[in-house]
Amino acid sequence: MVTHDTFPRPGSAPRERFDQALGRLKDEGWQIVDAGRFAADTGTSGLLSLPADLAEHFAPGGALVKDVAISWRGGLTSRIQSVFAREALVLSVPGQAEQDDDLDALLDLDADELGRKADEAMEELFAVVHGLNSPQEGFVTCLAGDEVSSDLCRIVRAFDRLAEHGYFAEPDLWPTVSGAWQHVHEAGALARAVFWTTQAHTSCFDPRGDLVDQLTLQWAGDRDLIAELLRSTGLAVQAPEDENTVFLLLPGPQDRAR
Repeated sequence: MVTHDTFPRPGSAPRERFDQALGRLKDEGWQIVDAGRFAADTGTSGLLSLPADLAEHFAPGGALVKDVAISWRGGLTSRIQSVFAREALVLSVPGQAEQDDDLDALLDLDADELGRKADEAMEELFAVVHGLNSPQEGFVTCLAGDEVSSDLCRIVRAFDRLAEHGYFAEPDLWPTVSGAWQHVHEAGALARAVFWTTQAHTSCFDPRGDLVDQLTLQWAGDRDLIAELLRSTGLAVQAPEDENTVFLLLPGPQDRAR
């Protein structure tokens, strides 16, 4: 298996980090295919197709000078976004967390109807993860620019620093909390772990990866260390009172935290 650095090496060029992100996705089972294969293979999930002129999106020194549109079919776009964030690259996912149009309708629903809506959303996530339905498709865009960043990139950097302390720290780990903890258990990391779920990701991050709602983080380990490293993001951090409650990351500056 190809090994990857936990976080981008200092001074590494965007082209190198872009290729590193693709390598991570390949390790997770995604296939990078050409446009012809992508157009023909409509029933296969986990496909990514890059523009034919990809090299022209990068300067000779590796700087990203033009946005890169990546076609995808099947799989979770939130996961693609998280992997690119691990390489300090901002990936825009159209439609993510855009719920304003439905908010009034949701407020009119009773508890049973809200429960059904939540169940339907979870079933849709599981269908995507397990390839139960015809794969959805679309595109995501890696944004160009020297100063481009996002809340997601900063949070993932804090997670990488937690990993340096021996933590299993993973964004967008699994659709459900119970399933995510099972992954933590299989990794032998129940004593030191921090993660959030796919459902939390798609609800809390806007298309470019900035927080628009409070993000729930499941955790185990040293509460003070986790809080310290999360505060390095510049976001408001609400630390749990005990091990049975969760961390919250809030949109906006740190002075919002209690």
